[in-house]
Amino acid sequence: MTELSTKPYLIRAIHAWCSDSGYRPYIAVLVDERTIVPREYVRNGEIVLNVSDQATNRLRIGNDLVEFEARFFGCGAKRFDSHRQRLGHLRARDWPWHGV
Repeated sequence: MTELSTKPYLIRAIHAWCSDSGYRPYIAVLVDERTIVPREYVRNGEIVLNVSDQATNRLRIGNDLVEFEARFFGCGAKRFDSHRQRLGHLRARDWPWHGV
């Protein structure tokens, strides 16, 4: 039996803790040609996204994929997705020492 990664479970738990505590969860994603994000916001091969319930629509944090729709600086809703291997970390913006 293949051992499951703990990363998606920790990401869901930190997201839930941030939401329950009134913090905004942000996720850092390593960007490659398969990552669907607005390229103008990529810095040093990474993008940091607000994944709070207020900032996203249809957020799904699965075991292998994080996907949602969001508006970027007032521009129309865009779909974002990233495979687990490209996820950097998730943290509460207001508490930078809390995160995965």
